Amino acid sequence: MKENFNNIEEIVEYLENYEKASYYNKKPEINEKTDETTYYFGGLIYDSKIFKIPSFLLENNYIFKEYYNREKYPEFFKEDWHTWNYENIDVARISYLILRTYNVERMCEGAINNLASSGILLKLIKRSIELKDNN
Repeated sequence: MKENFNNIEEIVEYLENYEKASYYNKKPEINEKTDETTYYFGGLIYDSKIFKIPSFLLENNYIFKEYYNREKYPEFFKEDWHTWNYENIDVARISYLILRTYNVERMCEGAINNLASSGILLKLIKRSIELKDNN
């Protein structure tokens, strides 16, 4: 397994083939071939690659850290993101939702798994590509 994503298309392919996290009953195993530890939060075992998505998006200007700011954008913290139209969402809300999902509290609740397995994360990524291509 590759350490990081090389391009946005790899993230799209990864999310299109995403396998749900599973619950563990013991400590996570280490993949002997790559010596890579499987990450787990709140009883869920994740493929470690899923945690590489936000940093790739930030480094390549698909999302922006400034939108995850309660003082500057208090409305994002009050809105119900379940009602958002993910195919027509702005980069501010995409940034907010992805960064909020990757917050430690939400990782423990299984938010990453829910966003990825429901297809919402894929929709957010595709929309961020569209917005970046239009600018």
